[in-house]
Amino acid sequence: MSGPAKKQRQKKNNERIIPIQVEDRDFKADEKIKTTDNVKNTTTTVDSIVITESPTSDISEDNSVCSSVGKLEIDNIESQEVKEQEVIKIPVHTLPPYNVPEKIIIVLDRAEDEVSTSFELKNGNKLKPLDMLKYSVKFFLNMKNSFDNKHEFALITLNENSASWVHDFTNNIQSIIQKLKEIEECETEDIFDLGTVFDLINKNIKVPKQNNDLIIPPPFVVRVLFLYNRSITMPEIELTDETSELLLSPYFTFDVAMTHEIPDSSNKCNLIFKELQQLDTKGFAYFFPVSRNASLLYTAIAKLLAHPLQRCTQKDANYKINSN
Repeated sequence: MSGPAKKQRQKKNNERIIPIQVEDRDFKADEKIKTTDNVKNTTTTVDSIVITESPTSDISEDNSVCSSVGKLEIDNIESQEVKEQEVIKIPVHTLPPYNVPEKIIIVLDRAEDEVSTSFELKNGNKLKPLDMLKYSVKFFLNMKNSFDNKHEFALITLNENSASWVHDFTNNIQSIIQKLKEIEECETEDIFDLGTVFDLINKNIKVPKQNNDLIIPPPFVVRVLFLYNRSITMPEIELTDETSELLLSPYFTFDVAMTHEIPDSSNKCNLIFKELQQLDTKGFAYFFPVSRNASLLYTAIAKLLAHPLQRCTQKDANYKINSN
């Protein structure tokens, strides 16, 4: 990735008030921003969040469920003059929450690390990571199609260091499921060229042009469901103008579910997860790191069923059922 492009992405991500969230985090009392009607030259109370390493989320080394987010220190700053240009903007949806058809590109990683742990099911059976991902994709396809059969799906596979477009867009989910059965494992390399994925996306689909009047919904939206399965291979990308434009489009979403080994000094789980989060330039994508836990993988996939125009930001999502 080129230096200027990476710095530009990091600068945009630093503007977020809260880093991208991961599973099981307690969001209560994370931050408060109270501002008077006149922001400029007024007294404002801010609970600032100081991030010690990165504005993105970490995977806990001592938690096989990958719960923790970064190392945060919260400082209370009261009666501080806040300049207008220093006010941090919270991501706000500007598009209408219409259920327009989705064109979903499932990116399935078929690689297996040299040292890889299997998923253990409740009945005691064990599945290799690729097989577990295939089951989760099948679950996603069936559920999403039952919601609305106008949604279309395409399939990309990740090879050692490149990507392949293996199935065009279709609403015939059985055709995609049959193709899944043909996918076999491959080995890994130290670096994965993420640019090959975006080259295929730009070649095979054109995201609708943004209408100046955002009240009018687009004919469809494009979403990537990126299923990454490597704990050592770093994804790298050199952003082209075409890819940067794609990532900035309000009609494009890049969601990630990353399955991984337990983070330790022998792998790069945290670094990989942070790098993938850098692709979310708008703050609306969902990111789920999942260790070899089948239940948590299905939970993450279920949360990704929501339509990108109809779901809240990930930090605001609440899946608890109130019995009162």
